[in-house]
Amino acid sequence: MTDFFDLVIIGGGASGLAAALAASQQDDSLRILVLEAQEQPGRKILASGNGRCNLSHFDLSVDDYCGQDRNFVQFLLRRLSTEELLGFWERLGVLTVVDTEGRVYPLSNQAATILNALSEALSRAGVELRTESPVIRLKSEGGHWTVTLLSGHMIKGRKVVLATGGLASPQLGGSRSGYLLAAKLNLPVTAVYPSLTPLVLAEPALSQQLKGTRFRGVAVLKNLTAEADGEGRALKSTQGEFLITDYGLSGIAAMELADEVAIRCEIPADEGPELPIRRAKLRPLAKWYPLRPDEQLVLDLNLVPDLSAQEVKASLWQRLSSLPAENKYQLLTGILPLPLAEYLGRELIAGKIGTGFNSSAGENRQVNNEPNSSSAIHNRVAETDGTANSSDEYLVAAASAVLNLWRLRISGVRGYEQAQISLGGLYTSALNPRTMEVRSRPGLYIAGEVLDVTGATGGYNLHFAFASGIIAGESAATALRK
Repeated sequence: MTDFFDLVIIGGGASGLAAALAASQQDDSLRILVLEAQEQPGRKILASGNGRCNLSHFDLSVDDYCGQDRNFVQFLLRRLSTEELLGFWERLGVLTVVDTEGRVYPLSNQAATILNALSEALSRAGVELRTESPVIRLKSEGGHWTVTLLSGHMIKGRKVVLATGGLASPQLGGSRSGYLLAAKLNLPVTAVYPSLTPLVLAEPALSQQLKGTRFRGVAVLKNLTAEADGEGRALKSTQGEFLITDYGLSGIAAMELADEVAIRCEIPADEGPELPIRRAKLRPLAKWYPLRPDEQLVLDLNLVPDLSAQEVKASLWQRLSSLPAENKYQLLTGILPLPLAEYLGRELIAGKIGTGFNSSAGENRQVNNEPNSSSAIHNRVAETDGTANSSDEYLVAAASAVLNLWRLRISGVRGYEQAQISLGGLYTSALNPRTMEVRSRPGLYIAGEVLDVTGATGGYNLHFAFASGIIAGESAATALRK
């Protein structure tokens, strides 16, 4: 038996639920069906913002997004601004609050508030939701669309919204299904990578000794591959809090750099969009992806971005004056978190770091493009007449240099399970930005993470998901009335 609906929405995440509600608000007589592959809808919504649901940002800019078509993103942000999206939530009875960074949250500070508001509104509107209903095929025929489920059941819809999400967080429902459905319709799909995911470092001693340590700083991701002087070409910068883990660096500041690292990693071909959807057993996604052999990336960290060189040295001299000789490794304990301070202090005393600088000026100077083999940041240079701890003046200069430039070697990124979003997806050039309808497939609308639009952390991705879903749902409902 085949079911018939006016609008079938594939995906019960942020964009899919928003599309369903927007369509029902546009025309309450429509028969609308939402198909969700998981046991319950909105699992990523519940996990977003550490359970608080950072649903938008008050300072939206196209510069906070990446993808093939910036004009597409610009048009969408103008079409549905933060103020308009907040109005959507207010009409559902959801009050919001903006923090000092411009991030928008529900006033309750609970993601469940958002999902409950959507679910209740959809129920009142008579929208049907079917869970555990993965879709394997879409076909346009006779002025309508046939949607085939994995079970073999077929559903017909006059219009369809594809809002499956991306591959990020498969444990919460992320999958390849949207890319595969689009590819089967000959719609162009870019390469896909994990984004907003932790970095993997080639610094085992650091990871083992400092796991769980947090610190703040400014970081510049650099590519040393083609730079003969060893300084490297800056790819991206970020600032904020970093968390040292047993594999590398996590924390929002580190994860914001992941896209530039991921595109330089080796991603197995069978983890891309071309993987057949009907394979009985999918190979588990990798826990992490290594850099390609021809890539050499480093992270240059400034641990004291708000202090001048004079302030740093004055603090170091004062601290050093109170330390007995055997405790000089504690030189940095007044500036950095204790575990990190003692770790770097011991490395300084041992001469493993802080040796690649002009000792008279106290400035770092990279001398070649071969990273130090220790867990150091600088290449060792034989330009002094003593060891690293032979003079207090040298030690202070070296410590000051390390605080301003601590170099870490990157070996890759963590995989999709830890990624907050996917990088890449369906080319947005295939869509009409005014309606989210596929130009070559009338009656098919696409929204959300499955598209090649990736935002920064801070509410940008959820804003795009909700906004694109609302536009798709409204457009489909408007077309159905004609």
